[in-house]
Amino acid sequence: MRPFVMSPCRRAVPQRRHAAGGTLAPMSTRATPEQIGELPKIGRPATAALLAADVTTLDGVAAMGEAELLALHGVGPRAIRILRAALEREGRSLGA
Repeated sequence: MRPFVMSPCRRAVPQRRHAAGGTLAPMSTRATPEQIGELPKIGRPATAALLAADVTTLDGVAAMGEAELLALHGVGPRAIRILRAALEREGRSLGA
């Protein structure tokens, strides 16, 4: 069970443990940039998922398959459509 804290608006907010140090922090993607380098804007949850998987370029996206991308928490069909369109503009496609 996740620990909860009260937010300033008096709601219980779930928290997650940081990998380093085991401290607790609110679950939020607000600190994640909207866009990384050449990657298109796909939303902060999807961007955070790609950052966590160390994927920061279209080359990295092209090396992954659709199922592999969808397995990342935060990447959904909308992000796949946007990434696929960006790759197609360069004459590339998602990996198998």
